[in-house]
Amino acid sequence: MPEVVFPLDSQKKFTEQRIVGHNRWHPDVPALVQVKPGDVFRVHCREWFDGAIHNNDSADDILNAPLAGCTYSVARSRCRARSRATC
Repeated sequence: MPEVVFPLDSQKKFTEQRIVGHNRWHPDVPALVQVKPGDVFRVHCREWFDGAIHNNDSADDILNAPLAGCTYSVARSRCRARSRATC
């Protein structure tokens, strides 16, 4: 199984994770994980509502979905390469 370089605990909010991501890419946001060309790895992703939608037969989670919150992406990662073309 490939190494998980950005793990998420589904029992915690995105802001409570061991590695906290951000909601958009920006060059000033530092990379929190690094990989090398040819590495095989996994990145966990969080859905838009940060765990508020549940796998059950109730529609209440959709009815009360937190639409005012911001979405989160994963942590910025960096590929250590000799040139940009290799990533």
